[in-house]
This record gives sequence, structure tokens and C-alpha cells, in this order.
Amino acid sequence: MKKTLLVAMMVLGLGATAMAQGNENVEAKNGYRHGRHEKRHNSDSHCGGHRGMGKGQHMGMRNRKLTDDQIKVQELKLAVMKEMNKETPDFKVIGDLNSQIADIHAKIKTERMKERFDAMMERENIEKKAKN
Repeated sequence: MKKTLLVAMMVLGLGATAMAQGNENVEAKNGYRHGRHEKRHNSDSHCGGHRGMGKGQHMGMRNRKLTDDQIKVQELKLAVMKEMNKETPDFKVIGDLNSQIADIHAKIKTERMKERFDAMMERENIEKKAKN
């Protein structure tokens, strides 16, 4: 009886400890990182910061453009919600709005891919110059 109770308490304690530990690298669905409360796409650590920017690009320009695109997406989502709130929603309009949202998301993704590629190429060029 005592052994069973002791084993049950140990299993319960280990289970509670395992569930209590968080993982800092896991992102929630809303884009926030646990514990740090920073949006991933606003963090420039993944693309090299200022060194990773292309010719003539400034961090403020990129963030402003990203914010403008995010505002457009939010406006389109609001339009979808307004259309869905109607008594008889027009699903053709909703489909068009969703297509516009998808286009903006694709444009943002493509821009990020270009930035990563440019940063990678610049880093390779710097490494080549350092070796020579």
C-alpha cells in the first residue's frame, strides 16, 4: 500500500513537472513567441539585422511597408466579417476578398525570401573577401 502510494505520488509529481516546463522555441498560432512577447516578423535576428539589408533599403522602410500590408490585410478581413454579418452574404465577394488577402500574404512571403537570399549572398561575399 505504501509503495503504491509512493509510486503514484512520484508519477504525479514528475508529470506535473514535465507539463510545467515551457519551450521558448515554440510559437503560438497568433505569431507570438512564448515568454518574450515579440512578433516573429518584426524581429530581424533571422535575416541578419542591418547587415542583411539590400542596397538603399533602410529598416524603417521595410517595417513601414510590412505594416502597410498588414493594415490592408486587416481591412480586407474586416470587409469579410462585414459581408458575413449580412443576412445573405455574397460568397463571390468573400471569395474575391480572400483572394486579395492571399495575394498580399504571397507578396510578403516573396519579399522575405528575397531578403533572406540577399543576406545570404552578402554574407558569402563578405566571407570570400575575408579569406582573400
